[in-house]
Amino acid sequence: MQKSIEIKEKNSLSEKDFLEIYKIEKASFRHPWKEGMFFSPSQKFVLAFENKKIIGYICFSTVIDECHILNVAVSPRFREKGIAQKMFEFLFELGKKKNFNFYYLEVSENNLPAISLYKKLGFKTLGKRKKYYEDGSDAIVMVKQT
Repeated sequence: MQKSIEIKEKNSLSEKDFLEIYKIEKASFRHPWKEGMFFSPSQKFVLAFENKKIIGYICFSTVIDECHILNVAVSPRFREKGIAQKMFEFLFELGKKKNFNFYYLEVSENNLPAISLYKKLGFKTLGKRKKYYEDGSDAIVMVKQT
């Protein structure tokens, strides 16, 4: 039986939040973000919790009516359980209240599960960023307009 998942917005991270997120980050990416990249004052977070422990996150920033999704990850043992979709649905509801009209993100062209999810959520391919990632792979730029 799956326990209750709670989704919340946070404008900044506590040290405990950061440690939990960074553990997920390192387990999720071959080239994880550097620690300081999580502490820009313009960044906000949607966090998924199970039993008060962070199991997933979306890091994003906003400018006027645009939301730039900077990073998304779910703890490996909670993947393929709809956690990322629930976080995005929460973000879209938040966006309605804050009048976001556009959501942008970059995703590795090799990350087929993420691309599939983003298309399911209504994102469309906008273009490509050549050699965007540290390993030289390209990113697909995707946008969702509301």
